[in-house]
Amino acid sequence: MEPFPHFYEDAVSNVNDNGLVSNVILLNAGYGTESEVEVDEKYVSGIGTVLPPTSGGKKIKIYSLKRLFEEFGVDSAVAKFDCEGCEYGLLEEDESTLRKIEKIAMEYHHGPDTVLKKLESSGFKVMVERSQRNRMMGYIYAERAAGT
Repeated sequence: MEPFPHFYEDAVSNVNDNGLVSNVILLNAGYGTESEVEVDEKYVSGIGTVLPPTSGGKKIKIYSLKRLFEEFGVDSAVAKFDCEGCEYGLLEEDESTLRKIEKIAMEYHHGPDTVLKKLESSGFKVMVERSQRNRMMGYIYAERAAGT
């Protein structure tokens, strides 16, 4: 999933150039609370850019994991989140949805505590790697605990 149209087109080119069309499903979409947002098609984000809604832009679908898994028939997944703050959408996901994920690698931007609690209560063993420059940022690595 890539919500920024510019980067989505880059991803499409990369998939095509590398002969991966039959192996990869790309969505010009974002993650969070189910909705739609309009995005300026000419906007090129920088590092750490949150998805800025605009008026009159291209409509981009925002998926929850639950809806994404339902629409695409996902029963087991490995997830990587690098979405400049949207990772906190995990707090809204129900436990049965999170139990479909075997491993998670994610960046966090506003401290790990709430996400850690949610993942641990959903049966994950969790490791945190904090940024040396900004202790509110870092990475979370989670793996489904055996038997959960």
